[in-house]
Amino acid sequence: MPALHGNRGKRLHHQAFFGSARQVRIAGCEVVLSPKEYDLLMLFVRNPHRAFSREDIYERVWHGYYPSKSKAVDIAVARLRKKMGWDAEIKAIRKFGYRFDPPSMG
Repeated sequence: MPALHGNRGKRLHHQAFFGSARQVRIAGCEVVLSPKEYDLLMLFVRNPHRAFSREDIYERVWHGYYPSKSKAVDIAVARLRKKMGWDAEIKAIRKFGYRFDPPSMG
């Protein structure tokens, strides 16, 4: 999915993302995300089917060096899965990281 600009937004099934407003709606209801959860969501939505290491996610979302024992990425992914209802869409890659596989539009 391309970068989001302005409030025109993008859609993925019944979810809508509004870039500059940093809003997410599912079936018309706003989903409240922390700033880091929103940034993580955008990383996944803009890069479907791409595997990211935990280190890469941390550096892109938290903008810093990944502390090796940190569970910040795992916790943020768990919260995002729950809030978005994406248990199956955000795949854990054992001993590596995560990949977002959006539902097929067919």
